[in-house]
Amino acid sequence: MPQERYNTQWVRENGYGIVLDSFRSIRGGVTEITRRLPEFSCNVGRIDNRAVHEIPGILAGIVGGGGGKAALCRLIKLAGDRADRPPPRSGPAPGPSGRRVPMR
Repeated sequence: MPQERYNTQWVRENGYGIVLDSFRSIRGGVTEITRRLPEFSCNVGRIDNRAVHEIPGILAGIVGGGGGKAALCRLIKLAGDRADRPPPRSGPAPGPSGRRVPMR
């Protein structure tokens, strides 16, 4: 899907996983993911994603009627703050020895 192109680029550039061109490649993809799982786990572990902790409280305020408009404004501000952040680092990821290893 064309609208997903940036997501696949982000996954590749940051070493978070692999991108397959077709479902026909799934067998090889599973093999590669399994082989490189420690590398991908390490890279994903570096993502600073606080939304998982922030969003439930904001949504509870909206749904529960406790200042829904204020909670919605906080959610919108939070999204804007995240958009202003620099993108995650890209480039070679550290291998098991801590040395930078180029991605394929």
